[in-house]
Amino acid sequence: MIEKYNHINDKQAKQCFLFSFFLGFFLGAVIMPVWTHNVESAQVLANVMHYPDENPMNIGHRGLYSLFIQIPALFLMMGIPEWSLCILFSGLQCAIAFSAVSLIAFIFSRHLIFSLTFPVLLLHLSICQKFWPNNYMAVFHGHGYPMLFPLNTSLYGIIGIFSVLLIFCFFSLGWNRSSAFCVGLLPSIHPTLAIACWIGMGTCVGCLVQDKKFRSFLNSFLVGFCFFGISALIHFLFSGTNDIKLPADIHQCISQTFVSDHHALTDHFSSSMDGLKFFEPEIYVLILFFFLTRIQSLPAFLFRFIIPLTTVILVCTLYVPVALFFPQIAHSYPMDAMMIPRWLNLSSIAYPCIASGILIYHSLISGRRWCLWIVSGFIFLIVSGNISGITISSSLAAFHRSSSFFKVILSGWPLLMFLTCLTILIFNEFPTEVKSSETFLNQFHMKMILIFILVGLSVIDSLWIRNYKHVIPQDAEVLIQALKKDHGVLLTTSPFWELSPIQLKTHREILLDLSQLNGMYYLPQTIPAVRDIFQTIFHVDLCEPGESLSQITTFLEERSFQDWQIIASKYGLTGILTPRTLQLKLPICFQNKTYAVYCLSSGF
Repeated sequence: MIEKYNHINDKQAKQCFLFSFFLGFFLGAVIMPVWTHNVESAQVLANVMHYPDENPMNIGHRGLYSLFIQIPALFLMMGIPEWSLCILFSGLQCAIAFSAVSLIAFIFSRHLIFSLTFPVLLLHLSICQKFWPNNYMAVFHGHGYPMLFPLNTSLYGIIGIFSVLLIFCFFSLGWNRSSAFCVGLLPSIHPTLAIACWIGMGTCVGCLVQDKKFRSFLNSFLVGFCFFGISALIHFLFSGTNDIKLPADIHQCISQTFVSDHHALTDHFSSSMDGLKFFEPEIYVLILFFFLTRIQSLPAFLFRFIIPLTTVILVCTLYVPVALFFPQIAHSYPMDAMMIPRWLNLSSIAYPCIASGILIYHSLISGRRWCLWIVSGFIFLIVSGNISGITISSSLAAFHRSSSFFKVILSGWPLLMFLTCLTILIFNEFPTEVKSSETFLNQFHMKMILIFILVGLSVIDSLWIRNYKHVIPQDAEVLIQALKKDHGVLLTTSPFWELSPIQLKTHREILLDLSQLNGMYYLPQTIPAVRDIFQTIFHVDLCEPGESLSQITTFLEERSFQDWQIIASKYGLTGILTPRTLQLKLPICFQNKTYAVYCLSSGF
């Protein structure tokens, strides 16, 4: 029995991957599909939308590189509708997220049913922050960057970060050719997160050099890398953005704006306690990994997961003091565009899977029922709404000062899980025999399995169907249908998160989608055009922001009809979408309680 639990069951591992993948795909594609940004970019690439060459949306969509843009662009050329493609990629990103979480849980628990239900249970940690963009769900402990799970309109980060974890799992389970192929292909999916993956996997190459399977590992990597090379070459030849010349000061502009938006790391380290909160998942993971590696009989597959993830954590941890004390280095382009602190979200995702997996594993091999009770208590607190985070800091953050003492105590349950795991690993001695394992498995644990399944179904019902099916306000839906009826370039004066991605939903060319401004840090070619629009329309210098919202509103409302006509002629505008409260000196084409569309031509 001990041998059974000390080794991974390859058949069950494959079942875990396939079942969780298809379960995630079902949830993403059937229960709650969303509009996805990659299909919006594919519209431009497939010439479904027709922008002037100098339009920043044209430059941005054509310049953004991902295989997940090229594939839907090809499908659009074949006549497949945009919404069908959004359903496909909603399912795909959810499938990758689910399978990564399930495999990590399986590696540390070796229990199939628990691993399959665990990502479903984590859904109940989701805090719905509407319209960032289209349902930002905060589940895991972030590091100054949104940690999305399991799907979102902005899908690139989800697919990238969960793909990295999935590759680590493949390597851990001995699926060397699959992991190597994915490592080679990953730059075509998310180039910056591919760097994190290569750093982590690079430390493992030494483990394979003496292995007879190294040649097959290398060959598989080269096949994946060739696919990436072909995809990148196609992008380079046909994107049409490579000949754009940038001003000399553009990189300084990027860094100044980028630091204020993404890299205000000093806000996270104003005190030592803030630093501990920032690194809390990493502290838990590294300590658990340290004591795991001290176990003499540690299985090789655990070691193969620990090494790459530990490497990435250490690299990111070393980067933070560099960013704090040498900002001129850390915030120089393109270093800042890599958003290295975001790599720490790998450990945020891994921690609950690792801690719960360790407790489940030890409850199985030695009949320590209290380990299972702790995991069950954690799940119960999640489902009952008394806990909302996988770290003590993220859980405490959800409570107000008026919260009861009981709730504050309950928020420390993740810390209890960590301390329990730590105690087991420090004082653990693997038993020479399994204590009542068969009886335990057949009676108590099977009851827990049923509870897990029921909890999972309740989560799907309460979170997905009730909270997400009718999330778009009626006014927004009416506006989208109205905008679809006409054509021409539209100016938006607000991000309008609830409408994003507005080009995809309305089939209208947009002068500048303010909800996607962060994308320009990846594509500095867009900044000259964006800067010109901001200066001309909003009287704001993008590289030296300082105007308040009230001042911008005043500029817009005081602009004369003739001045608007000059701007319309310059940019080819036919309409302006504004909040209903903004009053422009233009005729109104459409309005409801929330929105107004002003005419700059015969239509809008």
